[in-house]
Amino acid sequence: MPLREDDLLTLATASFPHLRKLVFTRCKPPPIALVTMITTNGLSLREFILTWQCNEGAGKRSNPRHTRVLQAIAYNCPNLTYLDVPVESKDLEELYQLLRNCTKLVSLTINTSANDNKEDFYYPVDHFLPAMGFVIPNTLNRLKIFAPWKFSVESLQKFLLETCKAQIKCMGLYRWVKDEHLAVVTRYAKEKKCLRILILHWCETTYPVRKKARETIVDLQVFDSIGRRIE
Repeated sequence: MPLREDDLLTLATASFPHLRKLVFTRCKPPPIALVTMITTNGLSLREFILTWQCNEGAGKRSNPRHTRVLQAIAYNCPNLTYLDVPVESKDLEELYQLLRNCTKLVSLTINTSANDNKEDFYYPVDHFLPAMGFVIPNTLNRLKIFAPWKFSVESLQKFLLETCKAQIKCMGLYRWVKDEHLAVVTRYAKEKKCLRILILHWCETTYPVRKKARETIVDLQVFDSIGRRIE
């Protein structure tokens, strides 16, 4: 939090040949500084975490600055194994390219941004989710979708059971997931025999369906809208 914008701009152009992990939380890094730092040090990066907070006046959904950050990751970080970034609706094309290029990813968390914090906000990804399965690296085994993505049961089924070839061991889902979605994930766990951990945040599932899922999924963690764990 106390890191000044001027300080970060000075650091952005410095070369750190052994830099492996880059984390920005609870701060407002200027997008140009992020892009410069990623471009300069991307080849050595293995982990990148960004909790995005837009600068004053930069919170409009049409603003392209965050998109440029994802583009920088896609084209400069081929050795990335761990990625946790917010993805807005306008960023899906950049996310697709990132997944094509970052072929060593082991863990991916698709998070929400400050723009997407409204309780009823979501954006549909039925067109994108199955296509994402084609480009997810085979190395990926942890996938957490905590952005406000809304997708149909059919779209999730196509993604998990048809297009995605990665063996997902840990999965996280958020908000717009119902009993029918959970049934698809349970089927995935039964057929693929790889999914061990499932994390549901603020999802509309019922106890009987969760109980059934626990027969196959070893560790099913369910949390309500304020983060309390429920059964």
